[in-house]
Amino acid sequence: MHRLIKKLARLLKTLVKLFALPEPLISCEVGMLSDHELLGLIDRKIISGVDVPPDPFTSESPIQPSSIDLHIGGIYLPGASAEQAGGENHPLDDYLLRPGGTVLIRSSEMLSLLDDVGGLAFPPAHFAVKALLVTNAGHVDPEYKGPLKFTVINMGHEPQPLKVHDRVGTLILFKTSQQPRKGWTTRRNGEPGRSPNTRDLRYLAPDFADMTARARDIAREEVAAANTAFQRLEQRSNRLIAITGILSSLFIAAIIAFFGFYSPVSKLETKVDTMREQFVETKRLDGALETLRSQQQDSIGQRIRIDRLEERTAVLEKKLRPSK
Repeated sequence: MHRLIKKLARLLKTLVKLFALPEPLISCEVGMLSDHELLGLIDRKIISGVDVPPDPFTSESPIQPSSIDLHIGGIYLPGASAEQAGGENHPLDDYLLRPGGTVLIRSSEMLSLLDDVGGLAFPPAHFAVKALLVTNAGHVDPEYKGPLKFTVINMGHEPQPLKVHDRVGTLILFKTSQQPRKGWTTRRNGEPGRSPNTRDLRYLAPDFADMTARARDIAREEVAAANTAFQRLEQRSNRLIAITGILSSLFIAAIIAFFGFYSPVSKLETKVDTMREQFVETKRLDGALETLRSQQQDSIGQRIRIDRLEERTAVLEKKLRPSK
């Protein structure tokens, strides 16, 4: 009898093992999913694109105690056409995001969530240290299928490199208290989420709030204002230069006139000029006097010759007179 009971017990255990229900994928009723639950979702391909290390429970693992890391799967440039680099069909693997610049990021992880599991996405802490602002990170509805998209803006003053496989966010998943009547994909007739397309890229400016265009407009306005102010200043300067030139000329003329009339050198030069003129006049008078003297001597000589001639004439007349 005792042996029969043991056999029945063994048979019962075998039946329990054969017909036992599988362990539920998510054991909690409501709350954040833990690391082993996240790993179960990855194993079931509910979350794909995750590079799971041999030991998924280390600090370097993308699976954390209650979250999973999200990574860059493609970089899209605002304004790029579909066939351009950074466009819809040719996302970039790396990009240097300049200050004020913006890009769209697609996650490398793909989600195919259950209809009672939703989530919240957050940017990583090191992005804040580098002044990188991540937008459209938020909640993920139950039954969402597809990649996650983020807009990254460089709010700092230094360029920041972005590369595929860099961490761009953290995803926390929750189990809802009740199953939604219709999940995200069901509400869209089975259409999954998609990567950024050309229309998305047209909405976003290449830089935050189109600051480059605004700065260019402001710079043009400032340059125009500066040119106007410079022209006014130039006109005033030209007038001032003209007035200064006139005043300078008058001042120099006055100085020249003053020193011309009152300087000792000028007086001495005037005296020298007067003496020179007097000397020239004296030389002229001396010449005239010499001429007169010469003429007077010539007249005296002529007078003497005339007297001698008269005397000879008188002697001849006496000789020629007849004697009585």
